[in-house]
Amino acid sequence: MARSSLKTALILGSSLLALTLAACGDKGAQQTATPPAEALSGYETVPLPDAPAATVAPVAQSQGYQLAERAYGLQEAFYDAPPAYGFDYEGRQGLAWETEDDWSMYADPYEDHEVYYYYRPQETRPYFVRDGSYGYGFDAAGTLIALFDTNGRYLDRDRFQGAAPLAGRYYAHGGDLRRAARQDRAPVKQDVWRARAPRLQAAAQPWIRAAADDSAWRAWRDQDNRREAPVRFKARPQQTVFQQRDAGQDRTQDRDQARDRDQARAEQDRRDRGQRTEQAGRDHAQQQARQDQQARQQQARQQQDRQAAAVREQQQQQAQRASAQREAAQREAAQREAAQRQQAARNHAQQDTAQRQRGEQRQAEQAQRNPAKAERAKPAAQAHAAQGRPEKAKGGPAPKAEGKPDAKPQGKGGDHDRDRGHRD
Repeated sequence: MARSSLKTALILGSSLLALTLAACGDKGAQQTATPPAEALSGYETVPLPDAPAATVAPVAQSQGYQLAERAYGLQEAFYDAPPAYGFDYEGRQGLAWETEDDWSMYADPYEDHEVYYYYRPQETRPYFVRDGSYGYGFDAAGTLIALFDTNGRYLDRDRFQGAAPLAGRYYAHGGDLRRAARQDRAPVKQDVWRARAPRLQAAAQPWIRAAADDSAWRAWRDQDNRREAPVRFKARPQQTVFQQRDAGQDRTQDRDQARDRDQARAEQDRRDRGQRTEQAGRDHAQQQARQDQQARQQQARQQQDRQAAAVREQQQQQAQRASAQREAAQREAAQREAAQRQQAARNHAQQDTAQRQRGEQRQAEQAQRNPAKAERAKPAAQAHAAQGRPEKAKGGPAPKAEGKPDAKPQGKGGDHDRDRGHRD
């Protein structure tokens, strides 16, 4: 509470006291800080960048007051402290304060007042922005989740839409400031700080008063002792910032040298790997060529074997067809020969039948002409009929081979001779 009373006295006191305190701080900073090659000076007002309106998603007051309380703690800690450094942004100077645990606050001139941007450690966008009329609380995605008026009153959700366009521009601009502050830092001249301190402190006073005067905010802070005390945030002096910067530059140089060495080794390793890869590729290509050649030779041998097997199979098939043809021809010849023998036997039987019939007819004719002689010849005819062949003379020709016709056909002359014999 003693520190809070001191801050209230500073706020309500004369601007001379504020300037005196600022000058004292600047004097210490001047004695310890390393003069820059070219310090930044002056500032001018520029328009905010164009950006889409912020998305709106109001949260409960307990969550919104957490953002406001952190912004209040930083504002109180930095109230009479000179900035840690300045940075150039499009021809104008922004001021930056840092805590020992890397929380940051930037002050940027806009129209007739200062706009404050508050950052968590290592984050690239602000979690809270405060201008002369409102305080805007954002989540990590840039959504407007909390809205306060200049007196610290938590506003209703129906006010969010009206504030969304400006909130979106502030959030985008806060990212631009963060990048510029990390790229180009320089100590702030004392005359610049003395000229700008009254305006900065006047812009800080309403927010510091609001944290103490707003009953809802006080009630939230007192409940469960959730207040984040200002002593939590301790400003980092300008000298420390630039000592850290110089040390950081040395570390950066060491890192650059180490990086160069690592890159050289990596490049050599890359070349070695490339050579090994190329040699391995050549070896693989040669091995693949040998394998391909062996595969082609094996395929050729297999093709030759298949062709030889096909020739042998074709020859076997031809031999089988020839054998089948021979067997068929032999069967056909045997069938023809058997048919010829059968036909010859039938012919011979027919001839015998015809001859027997003719003999019987002659005998009948002779019996009619000479009954006595026929009666005598009857036993011989019966015997001949019993044998199935006509009676032949004792000295007649020998029987012929089966299936062959008589060498000499019997004509009328033969019959005539036999008739004559019977007549005799």
